[in-house]
Amino acid sequence: MVACRSLFWLVIAQVLLILASAHVAVKLDGAEKKLAPEAELYWALDDALVQRQMAKAKQIVEANAEIARRLRANLLFVQSELKLDIEDAAPISPRMDEIATLLDFVADERLRALANAVAKLPDANSFQNESGELSEALANFVLGLRSENSTEQIRLFQVALQKCDALGLELGKLLCLHRLASAEREKGDLQPAFVHATQARNLISRWNYSAFTPAVLNNLGVIARRSGLLELARKNLLAALEAAEQQGNERLQGTILTNLSAVAIQLGNFRQATEFLKQALAFGKTVARLNNLGALHTYLRDYESALLAFREALELARQRKDIS
Repeated sequence: MVACRSLFWLVIAQVLLILASAHVAVKLDGAEKKLAPEAELYWALDDALVQRQMAKAKQIVEANAEIARRLRANLLFVQSELKLDIEDAAPISPRMDEIATLLDFVADERLRALANAVAKLPDANSFQNESGELSEALANFVLGLRSENSTEQIRLFQVALQKCDALGLELGKLLCLHRLASAEREKGDLQPAFVHATQARNLISRWNYSAFTPAVLNNLGVIARRSGLLELARKNLLAALEAAEQQGNERLQGTILTNLSAVAIQLGNFRQATEFLKQALAFGKTVARLNNLGALHTYLRDYESALLAFREALELARQRKDIS
């Protein structure tokens, strides 16, 4: 009876994941492609700065003061990630900090205080000295980024997500969803991780946040692979790879190619998995990549190539004192 119940809930979970993946395609083809008002303001300012029209940029900010303040609040979450040197963090554009400075002209005292607190990261966490929903959202978000415990991260990112949702901070919500999904993935809570990663993916186009697209798609691809949705995983990872290539992000290209190799292995395509790993090694040699390449060559009975890969993995492990 227990085994039957477990099987029943496993089937239900798989059905929910498949339905969620279908929902992704509908969302991406529909209304989610329309830019958020704050995003429209951001890119208008970015365009003005590209053309060196500073006076025009200031006029745009002053004419859209309320939206400008919401945009400034949203940018605090991106800047927090960058200040803490989070691995896959990325600015919306190269002029993001310059745009943030422009927005400070219409920011109130509390918003400027929070901006100053973010500027002091990673050395201090001054949000505790501030009050209000935005301060609480940022405090929990930053604590989640700093934590190495997935259970604690989930709790903190959930609070930050709820605060961003209540404040109408869509970009902050996007980052919270992505980090929450990553924490849930690491804990093994794949169903909520898939849902949250899907929501993050749907919000990306609302901001034209192309620099962050590879990380979001890669995360969704990994979660889909671990959930057994291999074709969906492959499609998201290939899209992530294309986006990373467009951004010139070599570190992420290596990571995504490694994940594509894992999907190919699960699909039984070992030659393709080998090719993906070879490409990944061009972006950085790791013990795991070399060791896995050796294992694939062994399976394909290319023992000479396997021996070369294993020897290189062993030498690299010795250099890096990787006793595992």
